[in-house]
Amino acid sequence: MTVITSFILLGISLKFKLKGRVFYQQLLTRNNKSCFFYGPHWFENIQYWYKIENSAFQYEIHDAPQKDEGIDYNHVVLTDLNTEIAGVVVDGLNIQGLINRLAVKEKSGFYLADFKSNVVIDSNAIHLTEANLISTGSSLNFDLDMKFQKWTDFKSFSNKIKLDAKFDK
Repeated sequence: MTVITSFILLGISLKFKLKGRVFYQQLLTRNNKSCFFYGPHWFENIQYWYKIENSAFQYEIHDAPQKDEGIDYNHVVLTDLNTEIAGVVVDGLNIQGLINRLAVKEKSGFYLADFKSNVVIDSNAIHLTEANLISTGSSLNFDLDMKFQKWTDFKSFSNKIKLDAKFDK
């Protein structure tokens, strides 16, 4: 199965190419009984599980100049995108889950061989714990907090997002 979705909004185009299998599952627990649902249902106490295999993603700002070296954040092309995210629980504005696997190649040559982490997102921070990142020539184990006042702070990442990281030796 191949699904291609593309749209342009305010001069930015996004393209998703999902090849192979895409899995999406929800687990609802009520009265100590488990029920499985497939599709976009919204209930409290739901755990989500996602798996995407051999897919691609493209992000492009049309009027931005092309960069010749390194990652061009205005013209991102990701291929061989593989991810598995488990135990995602949405509780109001809080989200938590486990990234079991994230691997991807970027057109610049950057290769993320594997990324794993526990993730908690709340209204003022993104917390990564027991994170493990493996790329070409690098292997890191760390905890990372990205603290902010409001989500729009990400528009000025280097000025408004506070990073607190602890790396294992």
